[in-house]
Amino acid sequence: MLKYLTRSLDAWIPFVIKQSPDLHLKGRLMVQSFLLVMPLMAFYAVQYLLLGHYWGAGYAMYGFVSASYGVWDFRRRGNFAFSGNYFAFTSFVIVTAFTLTTYGFGTLIAPWIIMVPISGFLLVGIRSGIFWSLASVLLTVVLFWVEVVDLPLPAYISKETIPIVNVTSLLGLIGYIVLILLNNDLGKARLLNDLRKVKDDVEHKNDQITVINQDLEATVAKRTQGLLAANEELDTFLYESSHALRRPLVRIVGLLSLLEDELDPEEKAQFMNLISYTAHNMDAMLKDLMLVSEVYQKTLSESPVTLATEVDKLIEAHAGADVKLINQIPKDLRLSTDSVLLRMILRKLMDNAVFYRRKATAHEVIVMAARTAEGGCIVRIHDNGIGIDAVVIPQLFKMFARGTEQSRGSGLGLFIVGKAMDRLGGKVWVESEKGVGTAIVMEF
Repeated sequence: MLKYLTRSLDAWIPFVIKQSPDLHLKGRLMVQSFLLVMPLMAFYAVQYLLLGHYWGAGYAMYGFVSASYGVWDFRRRGNFAFSGNYFAFTSFVIVTAFTLTTYGFGTLIAPWIIMVPISGFLLVGIRSGIFWSLASVLLTVVLFWVEVVDLPLPAYISKETIPIVNVTSLLGLIGYIVLILLNNDLGKARLLNDLRKVKDDVEHKNDQITVINQDLEATVAKRTQGLLAANEELDTFLYESSHALRRPLVRIVGLLSLLEDELDPEEKAQFMNLISYTAHNMDAMLKDLMLVSEVYQKTLSESPVTLATEVDKLIEAHAGADVKLINQIPKDLRLSTDSVLLRMILRKLMDNAVFYRRKATAHEVIVMAARTAEGGCIVRIHDNGIGIDAVVIPQLFKMFARGTEQSRGSGLGLFIVGKAMDRLGGKVWVESEKGVGTAIVMEF
């Protein structure tokens, strides 16, 4: 019952006041005070009309109208100072009027005066409570003096009806006190519950913010580390690229200088062959540098790729090489990935596997693939070539790294493969033994 009563009271409280638990509790007390006075005054009005005391009925109707206005004005403006003092003033006037038109202290209407300062303290504040306390004390003194002196005042209530007025006044006073106590106890409990909920919510939000901050810090640290690594890689790339490009240019300039002084046609032809070879190497390096740029800048586009078909195309492209190429990939194995980068990776690795062979040994390259338990895919390109020294393996995917003395390329092949695999979200590593063979393993 109290729950539904509280909800009905909340309808009269402005939304702004409900935002604060403390003001919300105070607002409920304000509305309860007005709403209690309204039926009480209506009851008094009916009672006095039945008893034939029309002045009393008039005072009661004044109280009813004033309380109605107070509720409406508080709902409209939400002004505690005005509404609280208005309630105290209305109560003061009603008590004074009722008391002076009855037999004074002979009725229990006068004790209502104690509710005037209480209302000032509860509804407005300390200064209002003190003001109405002084006013109530003054009124009590006046009433007491009127009683002692026995001033001839017009009595609009007979002694026979005093017990009826006493009972109703006493019940109203007790009801008001009980209502205040209930409001205080229930309001405090509700306020503490609201504060507990707010505290729990704030702590939960703080925990969320802490987690978000930690994730943000980790993300920022990771990205900062990535930027530092990218800047370092860019510096290395520019430095190494400039030196790598300058070496063939210096060699070509030197060969041209020798060519100018050489008269022997055979020597000139040999110099020209060296210049041509150097220029082709330089062209291959520039193409690889362009591939590096493509790997970094390409917009990825996933599409289903049949691995066995792509490897068959590479085997066909190496048909003229003296090597046995074996495709052991299941025909139905497909990857959903960027086809351009995947073909680039497979071509680079197949070229290396075919090129680095041992002398006087039948060269063989086997390509195999299988699904992992997690749903990924492992691709393995294995050859029985010259192999790589274990000391060199950790450096293979760095820029311009060379695995053996027989390296003739730009030194960017495995670097391109590593970066392309990073873009595809995969991993690549080397398993090799010098003089036995090499296996490049990719995990998608």
